[in-house]
Amino acid sequence: MKFIQNLVSILFLFVLFVGSASADITDLVNSTSATPSAASAPEAAKPAASALSKCAKNYGRAVLEDNSSKSLSFMFNRVGLPFPMVDVTVRHAVKQAGCFTLVEPGTAGVKFKLKMEMAQPVIGNSYNAVTAGAVRRIPLFGGLLAQKEMSRGMHDLRFTEAMVTLSVVDMETGESIASVLGQAKSDDTNLGVALMAVDTPDVLSGEISKNISMQVIATEFADGFNKLVPAMDKLNAAAASGVPAVSPAK
Repeated sequence: MKFIQNLVSILFLFVLFVGSASADITDLVNSTSATPSAASAPEAAKPAASALSKCAKNYGRAVLEDNSSKSLSFMFNRVGLPFPMVDVTVRHAVKQAGCFTLVEPGTAGVKFKLKMEMAQPVIGNSYNAVTAGAVRRIPLFGGLLAQKEMSRGMHDLRFTEAMVTLSVVDMETGESIASVLGQAKSDDTNLGVALMAVDTPDVLSGEISKNISMQVIATEFADGFNKLVPAMDKLNAAAASGVPAVSPAK
């Protein structure tokens, strides 16, 4: 009888121990954040608009140059998005803004080069803390419990913040005539949703358009072009009047 009482006590303590350890892992997963934005990048502000801007006219042919780090493909894989989607998204944004007609390099009559450079997106919940800390807390059952929480954490991965720099270079002079910063946060993706709702390519439609990470990426491009549109229209108005723009981009 005493043996049974001792066994029940041990089992009771074990249940309390496992429950506490599992809670520790959950807290670790939920509290972990990704690498912060680069110090040199401006603080991201939430886009105020939910409508897409359009240029007053098409200003001519342009080629697209992506100067983003190729390591970004790893970031996209972590949130379940194919990296080629970046190219599709920016081209879709160019089409909706209507400022340029994108052509392939080497095409005759190219007036501009549109340069884009994405900063490393910020990822939300991560499982790194689980592997770093939780297993040490529960060495006996850490493997199984951490694996469960790691799997749950992977499903929670998403971009919470993203930025892209868009610059327009005059092909004749080689000078940058406009440069803007597109910004996005996961708590305001109205612009991204609006962008993907208009004449959307198949790769940006359906279930993928409901993905928070995809909405963040689409929002940074939409926000960028919403800033680039007035810059291009201002340059055009200045050229038509013969008065140079007040502050051309360096």
